[in-house]
Amino acid sequence: MSAEEATTGTQGTITPIAPIAPKLSPTAITRASNVHQFASHGTANQWAFHLHWVALLAIAVALVLRLLLLKRFSNRIWPSDPHDSSFETIAIWGAAFAAIAATATPLADLARHTSLLAHMAQLALVAIICPVLTLVSVPRSLFTYLTRPAHVDVIVRWVSRPLVAACVFNIAIVAWLTVPVVEAQSRSGVFYGIGLALLFLAGMLMWIPPLRYLPGTRQLTLGGRVGYLFLQSVLPNFPALVFIFARRPLYPVFGSRSHLIGISALADQQLAGVVAKAIGILLFWGLAIAILLRAEKAQDSGSDPDPLRWDDVERELERLDRTNRKARPD
Repeated sequence: MSAEEATTGTQGTITPIAPIAPKLSPTAITRASNVHQFASHGTANQWAFHLHWVALLAIAVALVLRLLLLKRFSNRIWPSDPHDSSFETIAIWGAAFAAIAATATPLADLARHTSLLAHMAQLALVAIICPVLTLVSVPRSLFTYLTRPAHVDVIVRWVSRPLVAACVFNIAIVAWLTVPVVEAQSRSGVFYGIGLALLFLAGMLMWIPPLRYLPGTRQLTLGGRVGYLFLQSVLPNFPALVFIFARRPLYPVFGSRSHLIGISALADQQLAGVVAKAIGILLFWGLAIAILLRAEKAQDSGSDPDPLRWDDVERELERLDRTNRKARPD
């Protein structure tokens, strides 16, 4: 029996059935088209290499700025500061390659739109690895000279206090991992770039206390440096534990696209938690062990593992002089 016969009414007439077409708004049609296009080409586009010119330009400017600073101040500060130029060169190029990997390769696209695992890898590169390599690539005497002006010294001294630096770093990490921020960085390139820059600065602050880069007599002791690094390996791991034990995907922006890398959104999230926890333990505990081994070697040779340098004393005298001048009546 045909469709027309099936619609015969009580009077024996046939009522034709009009084709039912869904009424879609232009916005829905556009979204459906985008989804189809992304599903057809998403996998290839995610792994294709796209030149991120802004990121590459920022990295190039940072390298040139460091080179100019070294040439500008080398004659004034090197005689009193023996340094390993080969190590510093390796460190700055390591920082540059880490920055390129995090911001100018397919990892950057995956981190913004597709995978929480890639997002956590990018976070580790930008907030932990790049800052420490950048900091150790700068001779301490140059850092001392650049922070010598009173207003600079006051600001850097306050924000690089162990408690302040640890709080700033961990707040930045947690904020970057909140759902609204992840959604915002996926939609806005400007927000994304500013966020990465702030993460890098927070990482720089976090590394100043254990590396004892800011001169002064109030430095972390050997035990304080090890304890500080141990604390940093524990606090940022709380989000990792949430990722591991969560029973559903937490980020919609990653949940709708994680299949493009061949795993489910929940598996990607749990793997991101495991990798983040492992990276934190390996990096921070590794550096703590290195500090302990270096201190033991110094003790075996009869030297002080936490030596007080002349620039520490000089900076403290400068601060005391500024305090006395403020307290002195006109």
